[in-house]
Amino acid sequence: MSLRISRDLVERAQSGDTGALEQIVDQSVPLVLGWCSRLGGRGVDGEDATHDVFVIVVTRIEGLRDPDRFPAWLYGVTRGVVRRHRTRAWLRRWLGPIERDPVSPRLHPDDDLAAREVRAHVWEILDALPLEQREVVVLADLEERSLPEIAELLGIPLGTVKSRLRLGRERFRALARKRKLDPIERRTAREAL
Repeated sequence: MSLRISRDLVERAQSGDTGALEQIVDQSVPLVLGWCSRLGGRGVDGEDATHDVFVIVVTRIEGLRDPDRFPAWLYGVTRGVVRRHRTRAWLRRWLGPIERDPVSPRLHPDDDLAAREVRAHVWEILDALPLEQREVVVLADLEERSLPEIAELLGIPLGTVKSRLRLGRERFRALARKRKLDPIERRTAREAL
């Protein structure tokens, strides 16, 4: 999912047009919720983090210097919020696993159990990746973003994106093998999440 917010819409929101701001929020919520859920890991409530992101967006959008950079700015805000939520979540990990989602009514119970087990392993593996690698793997392999788009979102050089992605994929594969999930295809991981 790609975010297409026009410069004009951002400028109108910056000048106090609440309708424009509502449009931006409505268009951005699904993407930000996905980022928060995938980057946050098991201990972070994606909806709670998404709410915090939009509190910042609504209160600070007027400070955005270049309206064309809104998607990268939004990702940066999301990244900071997720980092804060992950920092707070480490203590909650001692309280036991957090349920990601309810049992799917579409699947046979045995199929659902297998899918839930794969999903749990994928979340654990993603949680084990360093944040810099995790966010690149999530953006490239789960959200299927192009490397130049990832570089723009993160505000880092394309070479750094490639390096982090290579290292993240290598570490993901190694951790998957330890869990006897080899080979986990990117498609399988994406479907599990």
